[in-house]
Amino acid sequence: MLWFFHPAIVINLAGLDLARCVIGLKPDLVLSHDLSTLTAGVIVKRVCAVPLVYDSHELYLERNIGDKNRSVDRFLWGFVERRCMGHVDLGMSVAQGICDWIAARYKHDNVQLIRNVQPYEPPVPRSAEWQRELAIPEGTKIGIYAGAITINRGLEQLIDAAPYLKQMVFVVMGYAGRAAYLEGLLARAEQNGSLNKTVFFKDAVPMDQVIGVVASAAVSVVPTQNACLSYFFEASNKIFHSLMAGVPVAMSDHAEKAAIVHNHHVGVLFDETDPAVIAEVTEAFVLDDERLLQASKNCLIAAKELNWDHEEHRLRTYFKPLLGDRIGPVPPLYIAALEEGVCD
Repeated sequence: MLWFFHPAIVINLAGLDLARCVIGLKPDLVLSHDLSTLTAGVIVKRVCAVPLVYDSHELYLERNIGDKNRSVDRFLWGFVERRCMGHVDLGMSVAQGICDWIAARYKHDNVQLIRNVQPYEPPVPRSAEWQRELAIPEGTKIGIYAGAITINRGLEQLIDAAPYLKQMVFVVMGYAGRAAYLEGLLARAEQNGSLNKTVFFKDAVPMDQVIGVVASAAVSVVPTQNACLSYFFEASNKIFHSLMAGVPVAMSDHAEKAAIVHNHHVGVLFDETDPAVIAEVTEAFVLDDERLLQASKNCLIAAKELNWDHEEHRLRTYFKPLLGDRIGPVPPLYIAALEEGVCD
């Protein structure tokens, strides 16, 4: 009977109380953020006769759950998702691959792409202050990883790649939810002789400072491992931070990341499982001044499209048929209007 205490069972039972609370609010629309709230969303939809939006911000059945039993998780949550999808008026996710997977699996014709991106910010000045704090020699080309310090993000491979670097360094910046995991990474770097030589660790900074820090690197490195379909399809917001900073990307050769590189010419792809290849591809790109400069210019162009101003416009467009006049008019794209000289 231990299966009865599986998170899928517990969370869905708790969803009954969640639905009760939401029904009391008398909503015009209910949005279920991830599969863990979709059962509650279906109940609210049926009781209140309102549209239901399913925001699957990752591929829940194929998410990163480490070494947990994926078959049981997939069976229980798969049952929930299949039973609920017929009640969903609009589905959305952060990557086209996830949208296509959900649409095909459940034969749903309204699953739309809404990227996880931040509002547009103009490029910021580069600063060498934080490099000096880490004692990185002035003028050294830096490849920065700016994101969560957790499993399957390719940090072990990045550290193993560091000894192969000859004319650049890697910096790992982010927050580690488990101190023991970070300590293991530091020990790994110390053991291979790269710690504070070709790989450095920097504490996380507030979100509004991320672009400023990233802007002073030569390239942003995203070595996410193909540990699950959700990671294969994902395009994390660290990529879009880099574009706004005008910093090209060196990334795993996965579906959504490859599409960004190929469509916008903003960086290079590598085999994320091979540390020597990560180092070789990234360093060759960084040391090619002409190629790096052109990719940096392309980043700033891409950032004017890949930002929340555009995604909010799309979101409002998709919500309009569900809410009608209650959502108000869909505003014009601000960035596009700015470029055409319509806005001050």
